[in-house]
Amino acid sequence: MVGIEVVSTARTRLVKGLASAIYGRGVLILGQILTVPILITRWGADGYGEWLSLTALTAYLTYTNVGVPGTVRSDMAMADGRGDRVAVRESFQTCFALVCCAAAIIGAGFFAAVHLLPMNSILNTGVSTPNEVVLILSVLAIQIIVYTAGNVLQAALSALGHYGRASFIDATRQLFEFSGLIISVGALNAKPEHAAFIYLFTSGVYFLSMLVSLYRVAPDLFVGIYLRIAVIERLWRPMLGVLSMSLGYYGMAVQAPRIILAIVLGPSAVALYSVTGMLMRIVRIPIDIPAHSATVELSMAMGRGDLDAARGFLTATTRFCLWLAIALIPIVVLCGPTIVTIWTAGRITPSLSLLLIVSLSTVLFSLALPSQEALMSINRLDRATFWLVAMSAPYVGICILMAHAFGLNGVAAAVLILDIFYAALTLIWISKYFDISIAKLFMALRYPPTDIIDTEARALLKKFSAAIRAISTRNR
Repeated sequence: MVGIEVVSTARTRLVKGLASAIYGRGVLILGQILTVPILITRWGADGYGEWLSLTALTAYLTYTNVGVPGTVRSDMAMADGRGDRVAVRESFQTCFALVCCAAAIIGAGFFAAVHLLPMNSILNTGVSTPNEVVLILSVLAIQIIVYTAGNVLQAALSALGHYGRASFIDATRQLFEFSGLIISVGALNAKPEHAAFIYLFTSGVYFLSMLVSLYRVAPDLFVGIYLRIAVIERLWRPMLGVLSMSLGYYGMAVQAPRIILAIVLGPSAVALYSVTGMLMRIVRIPIDIPAHSATVELSMAMGRGDLDAARGFLTATTRFCLWLAIALIPIVVLCGPTIVTIWTAGRITPSLSLLLIVSLSTVLFSLALPSQEALMSINRLDRATFWLVAMSAPYVGICILMAHAFGLNGVAAAVLILDIFYAALTLIWISKYFDISIAKLFMALRYPPTDIIDTEARALLKKFSAAIRAISTRNR
């Protein structure tokens, strides 16, 4: 009975988390679909490209969290799975204090660099004045620091089994952010510096909402002072692992190409590359949902020592993500040029070669993402991601050379090389920590997950039939 109760509770949490994740990804898809044509029409391709390069530069400030949110989520979830409430409190308070200190130090250094360096010359900005560039970067820096602090609160709320609520709050923040952009830029013709203030305001509301929600769910986390050096000693390697993933993969695959293109080819190239990437990220959103939804359950399963359940979650999510990508990619490659042309009101049309290269990256990403989430769920991401940081310097050099030689296609090809390396690393290390053979995993991935879908469909049909019978019985 206990086993059945655990499975039922996990399924309930997964369903709620999945519903919130679908809501969040739906907001993200709708927001990007609506904001891109408005921003590119009002600001032009160059102005929009400048905005993307500026946000890419400030996005590196998200690494002020030192990899804490993902690490503290996994650590708190495993401790809560063991019933060790003191360890939960120690992890939360210590890690939150660490993020605040790191954000203050790194933020101060960024502000100094923004005011001392000629950022407009470095990023080839021609639409925004130097003073406007400094203002935009300063406001976005504050916004990201506030948002990062809120992410730690979101991680804590998710770790305690309320990841559905945490995802809902974050998605609502995005909804207000996109709505503010659409209204201010589309109706009021606002400039990029005004958009930066909208980002700051929504992040402040997000932080306060997370703080209130976490206090209502777990007020004991805020009682007493539980700052422990032992927590940092235990978690510093996992923190560096998550930080390495941010710097070595997401930073190099998403943010670095924008900055390199701004320096080498100018802001219009940034707009073309980024809009193409956004189309592929919209495709990746359904792929993200099952992988992210299973992370906390993986942590809890490993905390209970249930390796079979953890392997089951891993195999099912990998299989689902990979085949979903395989189903979506051909449609996007064939229809992509037309979609982007209509989407940007005729201002941007990507080539088929660029779409094909980025699509191959998406397939590799779908294969590696569940393994990345699984490694993060047990705080064992460090071994794999240190290699990503080690190759960051040569990767940037290759990316710059390929941008000069082949333009947008060269940058996309450099990212594809990074994705191949990323997929290989995550699969190698997941086979070690989850005691699962890569060959067996690939054997399980050979066919679409129709058995999983059929099982869930049969379960839903049984519940529906039972409900109909109950209603019929009451009517009689």
